[in-house]
Amino acid sequence: MKFFDISNTGEFFNRVLRCSGEIHTIEPDGSEKDLKSMAEYLTRTGMASQMKGFKEINLKIQKPADIDILFSYAMEMGRMSA
Repeated sequence: MKFFDISNTGEFFNRVLRCSGEIHTIEPDGSEKDLKSMAEYLTRTGMASQMKGFKEINLKIQKPADIDILFSYAMEMGRMSA
């Protein structure tokens, strides 16, 4: 699932942290990185609110319930492509 033009990284990371399963970013080279641990660190340190956002982020979402959490966020923002 790809998200586009995420401007409020703090809110996006808060939604990621609400998820119960694993959430990974898919890098252009195909490698995966743990987005929940990154979101936790950036939120805890206050860096998330200072970020300028994401032009595009590709996610691998483990649990269907988490897809619903992030899909609802994407629908609110109008920034998603399947």
